[in-house]
Amino acid sequence: MMSDPIWIVGMPRSGTTWLAQMFGAHPDVLLKYDPLFSYAFSGAVDASSSPDDWRHLFDDVRTTPDPYMDQQRPKEEGLVPTFEHGNADPHLLVMKSNRRHHLLGSAIERGVAMRLLLLVRDPIETIGSWLANPTEFPAEADPATEWRSGACRKTSDDEYWGFDDWKRVAELHLDLADRFPEAVRLVSYADLDADPATALAGCFDWAGLAPDPQVEAFLDESRTAHNDHPRSVYRDPNRPRSGHDRLPAGAAAAIRRELAESPLARFLTAAEPREATA
Repeated sequence: MMSDPIWIVGMPRSGTTWLAQMFGAHPDVLLKYDPLFSYAFSGAVDASSSPDDWRHLFDDVRTTPDPYMDQQRPKEEGLVPTFEHGNADPHLLVMKSNRRHHLLGSAIERGVAMRLLLLVRDPIETIGSWLANPTEFPAEADPATEWRSGACRKTSDDEYWGFDDWKRVAELHLDLADRFPEAVRLVSYADLDADPATALAGCFDWAGLAPDPQVEAFLDESRTAHNDHPRSVYRDPNRPRSGHDRLPAGAAAAIRRELAESPLARFLTAAEPREATA
């Protein structure tokens, strides 16, 4: 019996690729990357689409080979793994996206048969990682103006890059998780990074997946192998990543002031830089 599909969603540079590969390692999971950004299914659903429209989308995504959705190039480049699957007909479709947060949220509100796994990372780390990524932050753009708006990377209203976008998305995610606790699960990247096995066990229990040796092997490899490419899932867990040194002067402090005393302050995990001493 097929389970309701799961959509892993988060801001760019929030760890969604890593989390998606944890699911993709499971033999009962069919992993597809951002169908609505693919050529095959761009515009397939919108805010007016019915639950049946979404169901047809999921059925088509399951049966459509696609170089982008199947991450053919990242696999060839060794940025993400290629898993051996004994199950030729996985019962759970899992998709991953960094776009269309509000469209996916409205689908949950209208009773579309799917679930959302929402990943939220400290905004200082998230925005700092984006600014430092030459594959995603344009070389000609000015970090001093873009860290907040993210305008240099937006081609539509469905894209989210800067700190103002982070706030909108995090507020949406908190609201959805509060109102739809069975269909929506919120995960802190800090928890996933600190203890991925425990965090993933909770996600798998919610998703209806049993533990699997291939998942355990990927978790171990992703934390011991290392690839410096910014889109690689093989990263040294001890690498510096506070984000403070990647943001323009004053940006991290501004983020902390803006989130202080708000529900979003729970996601601030990056340590504050020490004051210089004489």
